[in-house]
Amino acid sequence: MNVKLPEGFTLEQLTPRQWLLQSPEMLMATIDIEHRGFRGGLVYSGSFVGDKLTRKGLVRKQYKGRGWMQALVDDAVTYLRNP
Repeated sequence: MNVKLPEGFTLEQLTPRQWLLQSPEMLMATIDIEHRGFRGGLVYSGSFVGDKLTRKGLVRKQYKGRGWMQALVDDAVTYLRNP
């Protein structure tokens, strides 16, 4: 896990493909590395934050390229700071 976290946030590995991000206020998000998305709370399945169903199917923000993992963690941090 080579990502930077804001002060007070913790990140722990739940499974080889999932991490638990926790804020100082004890709010949590589950980050799914394999599917490159995150869910609010301690959740192992279901939709990811930001998923939208359109006429063309499911749309989700794409995390790819250099720095995708940090961008994913940063978005999860932002989500926890603005519940």
